[in-house]
Amino acid sequence: MEWEMLGYNTRSKLVSHRAARLQVEGAAVRQAVVRIASKQKLTRWARDGKELKLVKGSGKEKDVVEYLVLQKRMDGWKEGDWVVWGTTEETKMKDVMEWERKLLQ
Repeated sequence: MEWEMLGYNTRSKLVSHRAARLQVEGAAVRQAVVRIASKQKLTRWARDGKELKLVKGSGKEKDVVEYLVLQKRMDGWKEGDWVVWGTTEETKMKDVMEWERKLLQ
């Protein structure tokens, strides 16, 4: 596989920034979510004998929106470094309505 980031479609945007104090004195956590819109391409290759051939249908440019989650922990009131926690998806209103419906059952 060959992945290429071809460029940004818009500027990245901070969409969430939260902090919470934990039950332990001097412990807290900060979390930030950044929306990144970019154009990417994933090309897959398959071996045909000794030759590599392009897998049909791969290698197409695609607009992608990703939500990168960053986290920083605090211990003894000293901040650690930002680390990549993972990725997430945008929460849609229909998801919230479904969560509320399940809670009321």
